[in-house]
Amino acid sequence: TLPEYLYSDSKLILEEIQAHRYSDWHSPFYRWFWGLWTRILPGPEGITVFNIGWLWLACLAITLLLRRKLGWKAGLFLLVPILPGQLNLTGTVVIDTTMNVFFLAAVVCSLLAAGATRERLKLRYVVASTLCLTATVLIRSNSLFAILPLLAVNTGLIIPPACPSTGPLAPSNRNRL
Repeated sequence: TLPEYLYSDSKLILEEIQAHRYSDWHSPFYRWFWGLWTRILPGPEGITVFNIGWLWLACLAITLLLRRKLGWKAGLFLLVPILPGQLNLTGTVVIDTTMNVFFLAAVVCSLLAAGATRERLKLRYVVASTLCLTATVLIRSNSLFAILPLLAVNTGLIIPPACPSTGPLAPSNRNRL
């Protein structure tokens, strides 16, 4: 498909933004977010620039964050934007592309949290990831099922595991049970 191609749903959302007439047929958050971009670049251009730019930035960030662990294989994340399915959606104005971008941003924030050495910084990254996941669901409600594993990871990053040497089942506490 051609860059900035508008599907019928996207045409309807853009018409609502331009006419300042809103319905709840589509995500109010997505319409509001796209409306912010029309102030910078009117029409579909603003959201298209956001989607393409942040898709590439997120994939680059994932590559850089995983390069020590995965070596050259981390570079494969740079292929995501040019995979046929994603390439087909990236230039078009469709709600799924923006949802994917927010999800990838959440992954980046979670990876940053996992590598953070200070607890306060880790918490900030987890909060940023959770906000991106919230935006993902606000854009498309059925993405709730896709975000659950990352929410579990985020929870594990901020809630320390029970320590077997000090917990209720620790050898020193077993006599009390």
